[in-house]
Amino acid sequence: ALVIITSLAVLVALFGQNFWDWWNSPKIRLTLKNKEPHIVWDYSHGLIKKLFRIKIINRGNNVAKNCYAKVLSVSPQPKEKFFEPDTLKWSSAPKDIRYINDFSKEPIYREKKDITPKKGWEFCDLFSCLMGDDRITFISSGIREFLAWEKLYFVKIEICGDNIKPKKAILKISYSK
Repeated sequence: ALVIITSLAVLVALFGQNFWDWWNSPKIRLTLKNKEPHIVWDYSHGLIKKLFRIKIINRGNNVAKNCYAKVLSVSPQPKEKFFEPDTLKWSSAPKDIRYINDFSKEPIYREKKDITPKKGWEFCDLFSCLMGDDRITFISSGIREFLAWEKLYFVKIEICGDNIKPKKAILKISYSK
């Protein structure tokens, strides 16, 4: 019995903190659905636009700090433009004026956001479609836009943060009128 207790004490001393760090770490999941609230209709400027958002959920026990999502690739590759990795915008992120030297310029949206633990969530804007047009516009820092020649696209997304392992997901999107 003394050997078992001593062995457990040694294991706890060596790996205890690593175990609790893993146990309390943020656990990120994401969802994309073809219904509200994942879809927002925009009727401004006399146009009908559909905005698609991914929901990023933290099921862990600690805050996921400085999270950001990026589009890594789109396949098949759009014919018009070479697609480079690009950071998406958080739906609820306030504009950040800390990095603007010239205040006549438009503030930018923050690209990093904390996600609260225990099923806390945030929406991240993915892309929009203008009704009656075959253009898909990714809501990212580069506002990537391309004509949807193919019926089906696969979008690879990565979610990163200070205290989470990068999580990759492949989403299937299609444009239909």
